[in-house]
Amino acid sequence: MNLLLILFGVLLVFVLSVYADDIREKLELAKAKVLRRLLLDVQRNNYRWHDLVLPVIRGTVSFWAPEVVVTRQVGSDFEIYLAKYKGGIPSLEGTWNIPGAHHRNGRSIAQECNRVSRDQLGCEVDIVDIVETRLWEKGKEHEQGYPLSLYVLCVPKGPVRLDEDHAFFSLDQLPRGLNPVHREFAEKLLGHGSIDRFLEQRFKSAVQMVHSHPQNRAA
Repeated sequence: MNLLLILFGVLLVFVLSVYADDIREKLELAKAKVLRRLLLDVQRNNYRWHDLVLPVIRGTVSFWAPEVVVTRQVGSDFEIYLAKYKGGIPSLEGTWNIPGAHHRNGRSIAQECNRVSRDQLGCEVDIVDIVETRLWEKGKEHEQGYPLSLYVLCVPKGPVRLDEDHAFFSLDQLPRGLNPVHREFAEKLLGHGSIDRFLEQRFKSAVQMVHSHPQNRAA
């Protein structure tokens, strides 16, 4: 009996070793078919993911995230609008942030900025331009993956919400609880002293980059 079991085990190992690649390929194909069906269901559901799978999806695929940049000039003070985070990511709860969110599939930048601004600023906005992009470092800077932040300069269409959780801050008043990634951008922006100087420098840098390219140099 023991000999039969040993022989059966040896035979099983031999069969698995011979057909391992074929079995592995069929398993991968089966998983791919299941994933395809799930994605098609998501498309039919207007791209709405269930909250249970959102963290996994965001940790697998880099979603772009609109960051609504609103500034104001009060005398010599150049200020940026910040809001306290009140969403579903525990590590960000209560921190100060530039208003933003993961985008919802099928929506434009303007639609997403206005979704964010209605929710956090209390009004809609006009889009000026994307002034900066920033890919968050996976596993270190964001609890749910590595979104690509699009910093979109916007102009409010009405009065913005101002209270203990929504306020304008100058460079020397940035709160301690400001998200480090957003602090990086805010300090860069406010360091120019005005939105005009920030945009001028951005345009100047872009022009210099174009002219410095070997293909654009005069012979």
